[in-house]
Amino acid sequence: MITGRGCPHACTFCTNQNMWRRRYRVRSIDNVVKEIIEICDKYKPDMIHFIDDTFIFDHERVVSICDELIEKHIHVIWSCSSRGKPIPSCVLKKLREAGCRGIIIGAESGSNRVLKNIKKGVTKQNIEETVKGIHRGGIGVVCSFIIGFPCDTERSLNETIQFAKQLASLQISKNEPPVLSQFGAVMPLPGTELFDNLLKRDKLFLMENWDRYDFSTPIITPKNLSKREMQNYMCKALKVGIRILI
Repeated sequence: MITGRGCPHACTFCTNQNMWRRRYRVRSIDNVVKEIIEICDKYKPDMIHFIDDTFIFDHERVVSICDELIEKHIHVIWSCSSRGKPIPSCVLKKLREAGCRGIIIGAESGSNRVLKNIKKGVTKQNIEETVKGIHRGGIGVVCSFIIGFPCDTERSLNETIQFAKQLASLQISKNEPPVLSQFGAVMPLPGTELFDNLLKRDKLFLMENWDRYDFSTPIITPKNLSKREMQNYMCKALKVGIRILI
């Protein structure tokens, strides 16, 4: 379910800023909780996932939602998404108490140079601190990475894959909350800064092949890398994600 639309950030690859004009509009806490109760009563789900791009953006709001769930004795497991900015331990404690068992982090890259280039607004160190904090708080983490940005190099691709392995090593035993990774190929979507820049440079030779926009097929190839090399890195990254899951 969704509790708010939009995102105030300006990542070059994301369509959100064009669609919602970098505004974040939220539903009232009462309205959100009523829907959760209705879903639980009607469908009795094993889990609910909040698809907001920035569910934990407003700490005060998310704590209020958690307080309502706790006070009303709504016992349901749920997950959400957040960016790679550290979450206060008091907020994490409240999230877990209210049923949160998983947070997806938009990590994107293990290279500070790439993170800056795509205007992510966070550093590799921020992401690492965020993941460590969530893990300590007893909540599972899925780190979402994107590879194949025009600014990517062999070095940055290797840094990203190695970073995923490093974060996964935080989970010492199977009894601990998992630290997983998922990888996707960069998709230059219409309306994004990335798409417009590539269009100016006549780099969107697959623009009419929309069936290949599956997030696992490299659509563009970074400078100084061949198409085959990029495909090999994609396979390598996907194998790392699968290995971590196992």
